[in-house]
Amino acid sequence: MKKIIHINDLVIEYELIRRKRKTIELKVDPSAGLVITAPESLSIKNIEGLIIKKRKWIIEKKESMEKRKEKTQIKKFESGEKFMLLGYKYPLEVIEVDSNTSRLNFIDKRFVLEHSGCEPEFIKDIFVKWYKKYAQIVLNERVKKYSKCFEVSPKQIKAKEQKKIWGSCTHDNKLLFNWRLAMAPNWVIDYVVVHEMCHMVHKNHSNDFWNLVEKTYPNYQEAQKWLKENSLALDIVH
Repeated sequence: MKKIIHINDLVIEYELIRRKRKTIELKVDPSAGLVITAPESLSIKNIEGLIIKKRKWIIEKKESMEKRKEKTQIKKFESGEKFMLLGYKYPLEVIEVDSNTSRLNFIDKRFVLEHSGCEPEFIKDIFVKWYKKYAQIVLNERVKKYSKCFEVSPKQIKAKEQKKIWGSCTHDNKLLFNWRLAMAPNWVIDYVVVHEMCHMVHKNHSNDFWNLVEKTYPNYQEAQKWLKENSLALDIVH
């Protein structure tokens, strides 16, 4: 739910998400802006009181995001451009063909795109489909790796479009992940996988939840830091 608060001459737009939780969380997301996750019973007055209190932090975060966006390279899908895969950048080789069939492969540490003069938006879709398939394979492997740490098993593992979050766990233990994780290093993917698998046990962010995360993946704070610093690089910008 999108909302707006006016603080003197300052206008702050935010998205409010209600959840069954005890604490309130403020997050500035590159695509969604200010996102607030709050308990179902918390009043708008209290929520906006926190926004007023944190307005300096919110403004600084937004300005920092804008500066990072300016540095983000717009992809033209031309030979020589580099794309992320598992934390490394690999070059793209474009081969124009007469056939109407377009395809993308990863061969000898490079992306190879065969197409017949397609529009950039169409090529972007080809990349997204490829990354989704690749992410699905990687995520299946990483979940299998950590499954021995849990007494419960996921009902489903799926890589999909999730612009605002890296992963989620449904009430019936379906694990849903952002396909862009295919661009992150394996050790960062492992953190997101463990995070969501811990939600199969604890459907909240309680101390018990974080204790389980730390027990299963002690390096989780480094992974969180990496995601915050590199989130804008994990995308196909056009």
